Amino acid sequence: MAGLKQIFTPEEELKEAVLGFVKKYGFLGFMTALPTTADFITYESVYLPKNHFIKEESLTTENYLSYFYPFDKPDFRKSGMESGWSVTDREGIAITMAMGNAPQAVSMELQKEYAERYDWVVKEFIDLAFTFVASFIYYTDYDKIDGQTRSLYRQGISAFGGISPTYRIAL
Repeated sequence: MAGLKQIFTPEEELKEAVLGFVKKYGFLGFMTALPTTADFITYESVYLPKNHFIKEESLTTENYLSYFYPFDKPDFRKSGMESGWSVTDREGIAITMAMGNAPQAVSMELQKEYAERYDWVVKEFIDLAFTFVASFIYYTDYDKIDGQTRSLYRQGISAFGGISPTYRIAL
């Protein structure tokens, strides 16, 4: 039993690691990764493919934004496909200007009021770790594992293919 306890990271240590990652690198960008397009603000509603976090298939833009602005709401206005929001602090204005032609939501998720749920970030890290480890073992030990184990790894890897947000590395 003592060996089993060493496998699991204590909750406080996990929380420190996740918050340390966020402080150093920023959030994961769920706001633009979850919808069908990062230009979701220009649509009548936000359309969401199946994912681990939001079960609805579509939401109003305001309801969707409330997931990512739980504390200070942006001064966001939407009328049909036209939308706008006010940025008043110096850093926010600089970010918005620097983003240029990027979708409006990309600038919004770089503002200091933007937030992501801790449990979502943890779940995403677990899914990414599982997919990475399963893929790594599958390809490095392919010749050493039997057909049944190979099939199990393939199923595990494919299980996350359609329901995890996609990411790209950018500036």
